[in-house]
Amino acid sequence: MKRPDKMVEVYKTDIENTALAKKIVTEIRQFLPDSKPSFDLEDCDNVLRIEHTYEAIMEQDIREILNKYGHSMEILP
Repeated sequence: MKRPDKMVEVYKTDIENTALAKKIVTEIRQFLPDSKPSFDLEDCDNVLRIEHTYEAIMEQDIREILNKYGHSMEILP
């Protein structure tokens, strides 16, 4: 059986706090257990990167997680 292809979504965020980034990563992992989310807060775009299987992610759900903490994101091409 063929395994699903891996995809990577990359988002620009306004997250600057390491503790909050860790909390959001934990929440994304709970919501999408097969995903591998991470933040790069050293990048000027405070990048949120999520590796996942193609069908495993919905952008709106990730946006809602960030919105819950008063933050936003946008897709990076």
